[in-house]
Amino acid sequence: MNIIRKLITMKNFVTAIAAGIILCVFASPFVLDMYSRYTTQRGLGPVLTEHDRVALNYWEGDMASFISFILARCKQSMGPDAKACQAYSY
Repeated sequence: MNIIRKLITMKNFVTAIAAGIILCVFASPFVLDMYSRYTTQRGLGPVLTEHDRVALNYWEGDMASFISFILARCKQSMGPDAKACQAYSY
């Protein structure tokens, strides 16, 4: 009888560990995306305009594509060698 209780307790422990691992695997892409957004906002914070901040909040792609988007937009409006666009190459 005591052995059966130990097996049930061990089964619950293994199940809880497996559930925790599965949760970590499924949550990691979301955590990485949030961290990427945080570092982008922190790094580009001083140079982003209010329009760029709103665009960043609604951006559905990854942060690398957002940075290349605002860099391309800056180069298109100010010229390909503009020093003002260097701040966007984060």
